[in-house]
Amino acid sequence: MSTLFEQLTKRATTQWLRFAELSVGQKIAVGVGSIFASVASYVVYYRISDKMRLFNSYTTSKDALANMDLTDKTAIVTGCNTGIGKQTIKTLYEAGCNVIMACRNTTAAESARSDIMDTTPASTATIEVFALDLSSLQSVRDFAVAYTSKERPVDYLINNAGIMALPEFKTSTDGYELQFAVNHIGHFYLTKLLLPVLIKNKARVITLSSSAHRRTSFKAMDRMLTKGTEQNDGPLREDYGDWANYGISKTANILFARELDRRYCSSETGLTACSLHPGAIMGSDLGRNLKMGLAAVPVMLFLFGNPKFVMHNMKSMDQGAATTLPCLSMRKNELKGGHWFETSRSGRDAKRLSGAAVPRTYADGTDSLEVRLWNLTETLITQKGFELEL
Repeated sequence: MSTLFEQLTKRATTQWLRFAELSVGQKIAVGVGSIFASVASYVVYYRISDKMRLFNSYTTSKDALANMDLTDKTAIVTGCNTGIGKQTIKTLYEAGCNVIMACRNTTAAESARSDIMDTTPASTATIEVFALDLSSLQSVRDFAVAYTSKERPVDYLINNAGIMALPEFKTSTDGYELQFAVNHIGHFYLTKLLLPVLIKNKARVITLSSSAHRRTSFKAMDRMLTKGTEQNDGPLREDYGDWANYGISKTANILFARELDRRYCSSETGLTACSLHPGAIMGSDLGRNLKMGLAAVPVMLFLFGNPKFVMHNMKSMDQGAATTLPCLSMRKNELKGGHWFETSRSGRDAKRLSGAAVPRTYADGTDSLEVRLWNLTETLITQKGFELEL
């Protein structure tokens, strides 16, 4: 009687001989079929295994909020007239949360507000629109003054707005590289101005970052901060790259949340800060600046060859909001301050941070990327004549 190994070897040899007898066209068909079968098998395996977790790639925004009653709570959400921002405020509103839509385009925001209120079951909450252009430090300050003058609370500050991969170097109203200005500086200044009310209400500051931080090495971030400090500027025109600069701005989001947590978050203040990656959202306006054509070919090849990336990251609008909301609904002991979350889990604990975003230990704390970024950002704001407090 032959051994199992001998039987398997015999069968493999037989199958190989049969394959060798096929025509070129038949061999290609068999190869393609095998690839598709492998991908399909992985997709089924991923869906089954991932759905066994409480929060997963398929969790909806409503499920992510875990049936919380947010009556009398107030959330400020930036850039929320479309995309996952709109889905986020819709879910918050349904849960009874009073929502402040802080948007550059107030006309579009009013339209989104009406749409949500017309299509959502009756709620005791309110939705209000405030003007906020994150590319303008004056607009950020005007928003903070207008909001705090009413002495209203803030339980959740969700720094959601962002722009991505601008094909050309553009500057903000204040002269800084636009992606860095909108995605980082504007949110930094907004948070800084609202700090007294945030601390008073033991609020949570949730900043949306991205897995695009992987594009930014420690060396690249160090170089940007060094040049920026020397020239009192942000990312420079001569170093510009659409995705490279987007990665820098998203890395800055992670470093900012971490440093905010270190400086201001404690059991005494009750403040909590974190950042997150919502996923690659299908149908989002975030990709409106992307170049298509031949440039899309390598992207499509990458996606086809990486089913795990696709399954983990590609999400609907509803699923995309489902990483923001658990950061709001988790208990204090569950939400780890300063961490970067991915699919509602700590990406930091899962070792999914890379490049400049990886937490590091420094001999002198003042040399950390977090501190250097914080100091540079304060300089970029104050040198334009703006104070860091109201």
